[in-house]
Amino acid sequence: MRKVHYVEELTPAETYDMAMSIVAPRLVAWVSTYNSDESVNIAPYAMSGVVSINPLIVEFCSIGKKDTYFNAMDRKAFGFNIPSQRHKELVITSAKPLKRNESEAEQCGIHTRKGEKVDAPVIELTQASFECEVIDTKEIGESTIVYGAVKAIHTAEGLVSPEGFADFAQLNPLTKLGGNQWGTTEAFV
Repeated sequence: MRKVHYVEELTPAETYDMAMSIVAPRLVAWVSTYNSDESVNIAPYAMSGVVSINPLIVEFCSIGKKDTYFNAMDRKAFGFNIPSQRHKELVITSAKPLKRNESEAEQCGIHTRKGEKVDAPVIELTQASFECEVIDTKEIGESTIVYGAVKAIHTAEGLVSPEGFADFAQLNPLTKLGGNQWGTTEAFV
């Protein structure tokens, strides 16, 4: 027997908890932008992904408009970085709220470098980073989806095979499940 949950009868928190623990695992994108004082803002987003291939478009969704949103809109750019399992504690620390123009990169000791095609930093310790130009946003309820056209892809040495495929064991992406649970990758089939 199946139970039916009517969304209109759920609180927003109940809807969020249920959806985020059922639609799993979800890729964690570590979005990087420049603050107005040129310091680096880094924030993890577990509602993110590729939405188009030709052209290559990625998105991240923010519940409420935060520094990352305002920075991306100001510069029309963001970095879409893929943290690995080993970065979990840094990702968690970078999610903690800071005052405007305080740098998560500085607080966490994360090194970045300026993008080559867009006005946004990329995180050096990740296995892959995409430089993205903001092309559109969509507001739906309390959420804002930011779409970025990928202008360059940075990859760690050895990550991409001559055939163009990523070595998933090397990438070992950090994924989010429900609540405080994180996904792990143990087998590569």
